[in-house]
Amino acid sequence: MVYERRKAFTRLPWDEDEEKLLLQLAGRNFTYKDILEEYFPHRTMASIKNKLRKLRKKLRLYNNTHRELKERMNKGWIKYAFFHKRRPLKVLDGYAGAGDSFISYLSFSREAYACELNGTRFEELVENVLQSTQGKIVYDHKIRDLRLIQIKSLKKNIVCVRGDVEKLASLLYVLGHRFDFVDLDPCGSCMFTLPLTVKIIKNGYLAVTYGQLQLARLKRIDVLRKECPWINEKMDMYETLTSLVKWTIYEGVRAQNYTDTKLICLKELVSLSPTAWNRSVIRGFFEIRPSPALADSLNHFEKEKSKVEFLVRNVRYGLRDTCYQ
Repeated sequence: MVYERRKAFTRLPWDEDEEKLLLQLAGRNFTYKDILEEYFPHRTMASIKNKLRKLRKKLRLYNNTHRELKERMNKGWIKYAFFHKRRPLKVLDGYAGAGDSFISYLSFSREAYACELNGTRFEELVENVLQSTQGKIVYDHKIRDLRLIQIKSLKKNIVCVRGDVEKLASLLYVLGHRFDFVDLDPCGSCMFTLPLTVKIIKNGYLAVTYGQLQLARLKRIDVLRKECPWINEKMDMYETLTSLVKWTIYEGVRAQNYTDTKLICLKELVSLSPTAWNRSVIRGFFEIRPSPALADSLNHFEKEKSKVEFLVRNVRYGLRDTCYQ
């Protein structure tokens, strides 16, 4: 028996007039049900939702509240790193997108790398960096699967890379690059990238987004266990987040050069629901320092576990911005 892939033959193309009407209706706070019944009865609810989401992303209107909160939080964290390092930072943004956060990092950096896999987003990233810095491209070259564009502006060295962040982190590690601040903010998970990024941080800071919590909400434990073996099907959202944060710290122990990873802050960014914490995005901010020996690194990890449980408990019960002093 031969299986064939299903193909959709009912997809109707959208013209410009329909797209404009859909945006106008959404701006006037029409519900999806009203839009479907009164204006687009020949379409499905899923089609309307998907098209509106794509249009908002294209026009940079999608999830504005979430993006503004995240940009404000990221700026606060890099200010914290800049204040403690007392010098311009070397920065890596692993999932840069169109560069919203990355551009704010440039004010505190001397050398900055931004990585993005999506081709359309990468072109937007380069264009936004050129406009914001008034710089010029001095190097555009492809190294295997990575495309590197170097931009010079006001004595700053900016490199935009199109490709996979794991491959970029491997290349940077081999070339001896070490960073003061690394931001990993994927749409999904970055747990497979953590072992490499921990190695390229030297006396610096790491910001991580736990986007895979949506998998826990959907009970996809099979996927989560590949990223963190401590997760099982009996865990609730609170216990799953605790395991993911602990595993982030444990990656420092597993690194080739032992490190102490200290959790500074956990913050909840409400994106899907203003009331349900398990539908929000959780960001963590860590300080990474070298450890003289494996025993010291393990002892530090045991001390951090109680702090992680304390901070996750605070997030669980409504303190969406919780830091440990």
